[in-house]
Amino acid sequence: MMAWVAAETVGQVLAGLAALAERLGERRVDDDAAAAAARAKAWLAAATRPALLVFDNAVDVALVRRWAPA
Repeated sequence: MMAWVAAETVGQVLAGLAALAERLGERRVDDDAAAAAARAKAWLAAATRPALLVFDNAVDVALVRRWAPA
């Protein structure tokens, strides 16, 4: 699995990860962008197969760290 997330702003990161959650079938109907982004992050952290998550044009390292899976 590979995902490319624009990361210049918090909004872009949340939207990109929320879209990933949707693609993974992890987003719930009542999730806002932050909740859906958290589901995508959790899915990636638990993944047993290789995955690549690209934070494109990131300008805030703390933001990337917050949303990057372990």
